[in-house]
Amino acid sequence: MKKTLVLLAIIPALFLSGCVINFGTGISRDSGFFASQNRGEEWVQKTELMNIGEGRSFFNNSKPTFLKVDPQDPKALFVGSMAKGMFYTFNKGNSWQQTLTGKGVIHDIAIDPKDKCIIYAAAGNKVYKTQDCMRHWENIHIEGLPEQSIKAIAVDGYNNNKVYIGTSGGGLFKSLDYGVSWESIKWFNSTINKILINPKDTAKVYIATSKKGIYKSNNEGINWTDISNNITYKDKDGKEIKFDGADNYLDLEFDYSEEDALIYANSYGLFYTDDGGQEWEHIKLLTKPKAVTIRSVALNPNNNKEIYYMTPSTLCKSIDGGREWTTEELPTSKIPVDLLVDVENSSNLFMIAREIKN
Repeated sequence: MKKTLVLLAIIPALFLSGCVINFGTGISRDSGFFASQNRGEEWVQKTELMNIGEGRSFFNNSKPTFLKVDPQDPKALFVGSMAKGMFYTFNKGNSWQQTLTGKGVIHDIAIDPKDKCIIYAAAGNKVYKTQDCMRHWENIHIEGLPEQSIKAIAVDGYNNNKVYIGTSGGGLFKSLDYGVSWESIKWFNSTINKILINPKDTAKVYIATSKKGIYKSNNEGINWTDISNNITYKDKDGKEIKFDGADNYLDLEFDYSEEDALIYANSYGLFYTDDGGQEWEHIKLLTKPKAVTIRSVALNPNNNKEIYYMTPSTLCKSIDGGREWTTEELPTSKIPVDLLVDVENSSNLFMIAREIKN
């Protein structure tokens, strides 16, 4: 993807104020989970829970927090929520089950890459672990952790005894014994929103902070480098200038088709790196920089030229690495907060949305 990215030569007036469209009536006002089978052209809300006995129930207004897929089973999806626990499906959303109720906000989960029945969940200021496919959960106690939320969690895919958690106070903790004991390895000056471990080289760990940029370790957390400092451009005098807003994280995702590549959404816009953050490429959008808030970005895992991002009302997509963009209406008036492309069938998109008050 190292190439010059250009905008469409002509952008309709419809988009001059941003990649946002008001579609009037007829849009579902519910939050929850939505699925598309044609790359976002049409959407269906799928939030029905499996019930024993009569009656039907849904999690339409559960205020979802994240959407994840089990890397060992593409049909297994997980949705966290702010007040109603976690929902999971083994058939891509056709039916759902509920767990972890009464535990507070479910901020994140990590599935053991070697055993899909072992799952770690960041819930409120606690970590819960199941070893029997969510039949039972145990609270993993973490010594020395002040009143902070656990915001992010990740498991090393090669040495699955190694587990990382990040907190709202910027603390990064690591366990070497499957979560039995923990040590503090780094304190950042901002909330840790996401932890990513490169599946092709698990010594490479990425930390996304809310206001202080993206950090990378090449040695399992011993040393760290602020790779968002490399998100720069040259001014007319040839001086390197950092993009305004590059430190304000919105989303960070791996490009699994490359060895060490990521796509990063921040307050300025979208950026891509194929060398682990040494150099970044600014992906030009239909809108001016800083014009819209991009809370979620996704790449087709089988074709990294296919890029998606969501604004508050619109799905924007490119099939040529960001040279040209098209748009599709989103099925809800709520704010889209997470997006996935199905690894088995790239025509399938999955998203969650909830109300977010400014």
